[in-house]
Amino acid sequence: MVKEIFFGTVIGFSIRFGLFTLQIAGTIIAQASSIAQILGGSVSNDAQSTISNILTISGVTLLMISGFLDTFVLFLVQSYDWFPLNSAIDGALILDIIVNLMVSSYALAFQLALPFLALSLFYNITLGAINRAMPQLLVSFVGAPAIIAASIALLLIAIEPILSEWRYVAFDLLPMQRYK
Repeated sequence: MVKEIFFGTVIGFSIRFGLFTLQIAGTIIAQASSIAQILGGSVSNDAQSTISNILTISGVTLLMISGFLDTFVLFLVQSYDWFPLNSAIDGALILDIIVNLMVSSYALAFQLALPFLALSLFYNITLGAINRAMPQLLVSFVGAPAIIAASIALLLIAIEPILSEWRYVAFDLLPMQRYK
C-alpha cells in the first residue's frame, strides 16, 4: 500500500507541475514587466503575483471547459501501465521523471514569458539610451507607465496563445508517456 501511495504521489506531482508552469510564467512576466503587485496583492494567501493568479485561474478554467477530466481519467488508467500493481520502486526512474518534469516545466514557463522578457529588454535599452542622451530627465517617471501599459496590452494580446500552448504542451504531451 505504501508503494501505491508513493506512485500516486509521483503521478499527482506530474499533473501539478502543469499548474506550476503557469505560476512560474506569471511570476516571470510580472517581474519582467514591473507589474508584480499591480493590484495590491494576490487574491489568495499565496505569495504569488496577480498575473500568476490570472494565468492559473484561466488555465484551470480552460482545462475544465476543454474536457480535461476525460484526459485525466485516461491518464489515471494508463498509470497502471507505467507503474504496474505490486511493482518495485525504481528510484532512478522516479528521479528521472521528477527531474525531467522540473526541467520541462521551467523551460516551458520561460518560453511562455519570452515576449514579456523581450519587451523588458527593449524597455531597458531604450531607457538607457534616453538617459544617456538626456541625463537631467527622470526617465523612470516616463518609462514606468509606458512599460506597465505596454505589458498589460501585450498580456491582452498574448494570453490566448500562452494558454493554448500551455494546454497543448503541459497536458496533451504528458511527460510520463515516454517511460512506458
